[in-house]
Amino acid sequence: MMFFKYAISRKTLLGIFTIGLVLIFGSLIKNFSFPDQNWNLEKGKKIGISSEKNEEVIQKFIASKDNLSRIDIFLGNSKIERGGTLQLELFNKSCEKLLRKDKIRTTRIKSENFFTFTFPKIQKTANEILCIKLSFYDWNSDKNRSAQVFVRDNILPENVFFSINQEIIKGKSLSMRPAYQENSWRENIWKLSERISQYKPWFLKNMIILSVLVIAIISSILLVVIIIFTIINKSTLS
Repeated sequence: MMFFKYAISRKTLLGIFTIGLVLIFGSLIKNFSFPDQNWNLEKGKKIGISSEKNEEVIQKFIASKDNLSRIDIFLGNSKIERGGTLQLELFNKSCEKLLRKDKIRTTRIKSENFFTFTFPKIQKTANEILCIKLSFYDWNSDKNRSAQVFVRDNILPENVFFSINQEIIKGKSLSMRPAYQENSWRENIWKLSERISQYKPWFLKNMIILSVLVIAIISSILLVVIIIFTIINKSTLS
């Protein structure tokens, strides 16, 4: 009777972990996004966005595909303390209708690196002009602090408009990069295999690399299940 209870609890635990792993991998595949390779994240001139002065950066760009779901922005080492957020708001062409928004806590901005703003995908974005508003909110009003971003030369036709505190600057843009999802998780997997195959030899192309990805995911799940099963089995025998 005791062995039967152990067997049930072991199977239940394995089932829970297996389902959890499948859900995690499924969510990663479903929400995977692909950067627009025309936009490069490069260091340029560093500018500050002050909370006390209500400073704001506006960037308009033309989306190249549907299903925009992520924007990467190159941020500088802001050297600011806890107590504020850097907020990205995504609007329509006129910068009036809010479509999506995301924010980053200032405690994370400690080095020169790109940071990711993510949001639920917007289905109809191909060839649409979108407006980004970037601002910094400081909770400690007794200090004048600013978050820093990189501004770079950009002559892409997709770079429609760029301004800092209502000052229009031509030929410049945020050091940013939009990213897009495909229409389904199956298309996400296929797109991922295409991206990987660009950097692989001919014998690791298309269906072969796709098969390798699927096998790798399944193998990872099975490996974790085997490890859990072994640990539980040892604990029941001891």
